[in-house]
Amino acid sequence: MARQPKLRYFAYHDGHDPTYLRIGNLAFDYEHPKDHRPYYHEDSIDLFGSPPWATKDARTNCLIIHDYGCVRGFDIGASNLLSLGHSLDKKHLQVISGETGSMIELIDPHVFFEKVILESENAKNWLQTRLTVANDFSSRVKSSLKPKPKIWFLTGLYLMSNVSQRLVTTNTTSQNMALQIPVPDPSGVSALLQSNVGGSVSGISSESLGTGVEIKQEKVWAAQWQRVRVKMTVKEKWEATLRNQVRLLETFSLTTVRGSTPALMYEAAQLSLDDGDGDLESMEENLDEEYWAEFGEELNELETSLAMEQEDEEVV
Repeated sequence: MARQPKLRYFAYHDGHDPTYLRIGNLAFDYEHPKDHRPYYHEDSIDLFGSPPWATKDARTNCLIIHDYGCVRGFDIGASNLLSLGHSLDKKHLQVISGETGSMIELIDPHVFFEKVILESENAKNWLQTRLTVANDFSSRVKSSLKPKPKIWFLTGLYLMSNVSQRLVTTNTTSQNMALQIPVPDPSGVSALLQSNVGGSVSGISSESLGTGVEIKQEKVWAAQWQRVRVKMTVKEKWEATLRNQVRLLETFSLTTVRGSTPALMYEAAQLSLDDGDGDLESMEENLDEEYWAEFGEELNELETSLAMEQEDEEVV
């Protein structure tokens, strides 16, 4: 059996272009990693150099079983399916199988985040502007009851080529259940499930096992994300030497009283990675489209203001 990941992955129904979805990305929504203007990490670093930042393996007869994105298993036999923790009462599981594939994972995500991401000017600018807007935004009356958006760091990828998809619909909670493998079985699902073609596998039942679109090119079909924990601090003196810290930009918030002269204070965000992955099953944050539209407007205004300041400095 192929090596299993330490942290949970999220599977994608359509697959993503590995040119954009790659190790080091930062996003607000791991389920839709291209939404809300994510940070696409540059691919200038050799992840597999000496010393390596990441590991990469090669696989054949790849398999992902997931429940609406929540991965229940990789490259596993049928005997393992019942231990995956899903309810079998009218449950829909998607089976994504590929002829070849690979899993890429950071060896130490904490070190990579500190030494590579937080040392990148592009990544720091992304974090600084987003954290500034989120902090300023949350202080307003209309947003006071809503949580700040979470930031996710991409630490692992599961790529596959020559992929086909099937939907398994269970219809009973009986212990005498069987998954019928149709004939023919071009993607090798029966072999992966340790079953004969046309036979059955004890433990799973299926109403239908329909073949989906087959995709030949390599895509990212699952990704491992770790949450970036943010702790806000206020300081009278800025210490640029502190590690894992991003200084927020000074903005004129709606909560600022016009004409007042606030004391000189520095707001900063202390960043760390969460080792747990329980949050992957609780994406709901009550952040609706209206919130993200207003958040985007604030971000555009901030970035436009910063660009104008930079132009003025260059002229001077």
